[in-house]
Amino acid sequence: MPNKIQQYGQLVSETMQRIASSPSQWAAFLSTAANNYKYSYPDQLMIFAQKPEATACADFVFWNKRMHRSINAGTSGIALFDVNADYPRMRYVFDISDTSPRKNAVPVQLWSMSDEHRQSVHQSLSNRFGVPSEHFTLEDQMARTAVKLTSDFWNANRTYFEERIPAKQAKSFYDTAVSSVIFSLYMRCGTKINPRDFHTFETVSTLNPQAVTALGATVSNVSSQMLRTIEAAIRKYEQERTQEHERDNQQSEPQPSAGQVRQTAPELSSGDQSAAVLRNAAEREPVSA
Repeated sequence: MPNKIQQYGQLVSETMQRIASSPSQWAAFLSTAANNYKYSYPDQLMIFAQKPEATACADFVFWNKRMHRSINAGTSGIALFDVNADYPRMRYVFDISDTSPRKNAVPVQLWSMSDEHRQSVHQSLSNRFGVPSEHFTLEDQMARTAVKLTSDFWNANRTYFEERIPAKQAKSFYDTAVSSVIFSLYMRCGTKINPRDFHTFETVSTLNPQAVTALGATVSNVSSQMLRTIEAAIRKYEQERTQEHERDNQQSEPQPSAGQVRQTAPELSSGDQSAAVLRNAAEREPVSA
């Protein structure tokens, strides 16, 4: 009888086949990955396999100690491979939907983008990645940045890609990677998506397993860079707006008494996106049952 490591190894293999089986399955995976962009591709794959609707995952200690939230009774954690362990083992995370606030719970602040954030995001993407914001819509800038970062990632890891992707598929692989990054950004930022703009997803079903892994790792890495930048811009905007409102109300509202401290919610950041993303991107052979 297979042990847990073997069972989850088989789950990885089955899920990789599923997300590569059709454009709709690939898009479904990207939607889950976009909500969990601080996790590596292997972790995103496992989250999709076990709880595709997950929007904010963290481990027990984070929910219990930092956020003062309890794990709901009967909840099964989402199993992830513990790549930092000295031996094969699993670690577990829980989606926010499987938790409940206790007394003094810290508010969970998941970000979303609205029209008032667009200019700040525009400028942050330009500053961070060097893609001008002038004369382009935010969506155009996102797309141009996705092209630039995907190209940079390809060139930085050219040998890795050439060993896994047949030369005749290199162009279609690259185009699919760019389209997948753009799709992920649009999904997380609430941008309207036209499915006809993502016809390159049909390429996924033609890729071998190693190429699918390379595609997932590429999209995860590039999307994470951009979404982290977008998140930081939105949080900075909200913080500055709050401070401005507090200054405006300073004269009309009573001052806090001595010792009263405003509690700031910690950032929900339990993912472990590694800088060596390709080295850790599901390079392990699936464990046979």
